[in-house]
Amino acid sequence: SGSPVFGKITGFTSAGGFSLELSGLQIGETAQPIVTGSQQSVGGAGSGPAAPAPAADRLASGTLLEFRLLQPFDVRLR
Repeated sequence: SGSPVFGKITGFTSAGGFSLELSGLQIGETAQPIVTGSQQSVGGAGSGPAAPAPAADRLASGTLLEFRLLQPFDVRLR
């Protein structure tokens, strides 16, 4: 919990959402590579002044997103 993760946007939807996949997880001072499936249709068109902004700008900090690991991931702690 609370570990930084790294990822990339893999596509956009016509409704202003996007798909995202994760590529790394930082444990302590070391970034570990991970392979996940894409989280589809994150964000969306919404309404009001923020609606024209890219979906990535509207995803609130702390938003829960679930990903499925596509390859095993071993956690090694010292």
